[in-house]
Amino acid sequence: TLYCQPWKAGDPKSRSHIGIGAFNLVRRTAYEASGTHETIAMRPDDDVQLGRLIKLRGFRQEVVMGNDMVTVAWYETLGEAVRGFEKNAFALLNYSLPTLLVSTVVVVSGFVIPFVMLVAATGPARWMNMAVVAVLALIWLLNARIHGSRLFPSALGIVPGALLFLFIQWRSALLAYRNDGI
Repeated sequence: TLYCQPWKAGDPKSRSHIGIGAFNLVRRTAYEASGTHETIAMRPDDDVQLGRLIKLRGFRQEVVMGNDMVTVAWYETLGEAVRGFEKNAFALLNYSLPTLLVSTVVVVSGFVIPFVMLVAATGPARWMNMAVVAVLALIWLLNARIHGSRLFPSALGIVPGALLFLFIQWRSALLAYRNDGI
C-alpha cells in the first residue's frame, strides 16, 4: 500500500497509482492506449503494473471501497498465502535488491523496533516509541473498522505480520535469483 499510495491515485498531479487484479475496472480506450497486457506480459504483478501504466498515460484513477459489495476468497492457509504472495513480492520491488534493503529497514524501523523499545528503552526514548506504537494502533483501529475485523486479535499480528512480510519479500528475492526468475 505504501508503495503505490492508493489514497493519492485520484490526484492527477501525483504519480501514485493503484491496481488490484480482482477488481480493476478499466475503460477500453485507457487499456488500449496503455499498451494492453502485451506491455506487461510475464509480470506477476500485472494488476499493479496496469494501474501504473494507465496513470503514466495520463488517465484518471479512483479507488472505491467495495467491502459490502464484493469479496474474494484468497488463501485458506498461511502456507498458501506465503506462496501466493512470494510470486509478486520481489516483482513489486521491481526486482531490486537496494529497494528490498530499503523496504527491510523501513519495516523493521517502523513496525518492529518501536515494540522492542517499549521494553528496552527508558525515559524519552520509551515515550517516543510509545507514541509510534499509539499511531500504529490508531492506524490498525481505523483499518479494522474499514474492513469490519476485530481490533484486538488482529493488532497482535503487527510485529509477526511485519516479520512475515519481510520473510516473504526475502524468500521471493532469493527464489528469483536461485531460479533465474520466478
